[in-house]
Amino acid sequence: MPTVASTPAASLPVVNDTRRARDRLTADFATFLELLTTQLRNQDPLSPMDTERFTSQLVQFSIVEQALRTNERLERLVNLVRTGTAASALALVGRPILVDGSRMRVDEQGGATIYTLDRPAASVTVRIFDDSGRLVLATAGPAGAGANRFVWDGRLLDGTRVEPGTYGVAVSALDAGGRPIDVRFERTTTLEGLEARGKDLVLVADGIALPPEAIRPASSAG
Repeated sequence: MPTVASTPAASLPVVNDTRRARDRLTADFATFLELLTTQLRNQDPLSPMDTERFTSQLVQFSIVEQALRTNERLERLVNLVRTGTAASALALVGRPILVDGSRMRVDEQGGATIYTLDRPAASVTVRIFDDSGRLVLATAGPAGAGANRFVWDGRLLDGTRVEPGTYGVAVSALDAGGRPIDVRFERTTTLEGLEARGKDLVLVADGIALPPEAIRPASSAG
């Protein structure tokens, strides 16, 4: 099992694309004003320049700036929510948790989950659904008694890769006589740590990256 280090919320990468775009806009706007001032200073008093074009440009700068400011506020709100999630999750690191394996986080490397069979199965079918409930893949899964680790590379049968996100998992298992076997997704384990993957915060248990909504404290069972 790979070693996973806990990642404090404050160290998570923050995307500042909007802020950089606003800085570029501010620099462009300053250059525009400098050119406008120079042109107005040197214009022919008997043939003044048409100010309609300059007014239109000023309005466009204002609209873009307002849009960027709105995006920046939304980014701050998302970061606050993410930080709050991280702070709550950090309190659970090293403690028992209940994991819902029917929700699998999938990123560019794929995803994994664990399900439990009451007894060995002759056949196991794993079905994966997107967030709209649409079936995206049906494939065979491990069939041993007890906990089974299912790993998916995130690719469909035609080789295309699915979009990163949280996917639903359903498992059906049959014994040699064609009788159904009980499949359990919820398990008690220990939260090993947190990881920042791109813009997302993921929780790690049993070496598997989990979406935050897939876990809860073990004390909340029942």
